[in-house]
Amino acid sequence: KFFTDLCTPLTLAKQPCPRQMDRISLLKNQISSQPDPVETLENYRKHPTINQDEFASIVYGPYTEFRAFIQQKMASDPLFKSQIQMEINREEYRSVTFKQMLKIHEWLKFNHSDYNLHKLCAAMFGVGKYDPGLATRFNVHFFLYMKAIDVLGTAKHEKYFQDAFKLSDIGCFGLTELRHGSNTRNI
Repeated sequence: KFFTDLCTPLTLAKQPCPRQMDRISLLKNQISSQPDPVETLENYRKHPTINQDEFASIVYGPYTEFRAFIQQKMASDPLFKSQIQMEINREEYRSVTFKQMLKIHEWLKFNHSDYNLHKLCAAMFGVGKYDPGLATRFNVHFFLYMKAIDVLGTAKHEKYFQDAFKLSDIGCFGLTELRHGSNTRNI
């Protein structure tokens, strides 16, 4: 009854009613008036509205140059040449990753009293641009493992923090919910 009040449904009518034609015309006009998405994206990329240097200084603060320093060091060090995990076996990959972590740790020039999370975070953005997997391993170690010891530990845990800080003890993450995450029975 509702459709018959507006006009005869398309299935019953031989031609669309004027109201349906108006709707179709409106849709056509709206679709044809939209710019081509490919042209719009290309134009947007040609005329960025964000000052990249200003954006970097907002995001990385006083550590903008340090992040660039880490990226430059990684680009010039042969240890960080692009590697495809499938080209080397798991043990070799782990060995290379650990050597890369040691090298980055050396560049950070931290000591325990200088454990600066903002500087570390800026460095990890630089590492993440090169290799997100390596940055994730570093984040798990420095932000999950070491920060947990630093915040939740007591004086008796200082040894673990120092060992982690020197990378003689590497932190890890295991999700221990039943039927989810890590295989806790076989860890």
